[in-house]
Amino acid sequence: MLLQTPPDVPIRVYTDSENVIHTYCHWIAQRKSLDWRCANGDVIAYAVDLLRKRDSAVEFCWVKGHSGEVGNEAADLLAKEGATKPVP
Repeated sequence: MLLQTPPDVPIRVYTDSENVIHTYCHWIAQRKSLDWRCANGDVIAYAVDLLRKRDSAVEFCWVKGHSGEVGNEAADLLAKEGATKPVP
């Protein structure tokens, strides 16, 4: 999504991970000062870099995971598939 959406188009990120929301909205400075030494730090740093380069608003929305919401269930399947592939 981040690579395919033009940087001047606002995006809304739906996630069932409060950690994702807190990392981007509150903990970036701390994670960066630790050189992203945390679980999946390289992936988080890459995503944060992409988000920071955008010229438009980024909104995060929390959704309850594994609750049958179609978008969340589809995202789970894509995440499992993506976990087997290298980071670009």
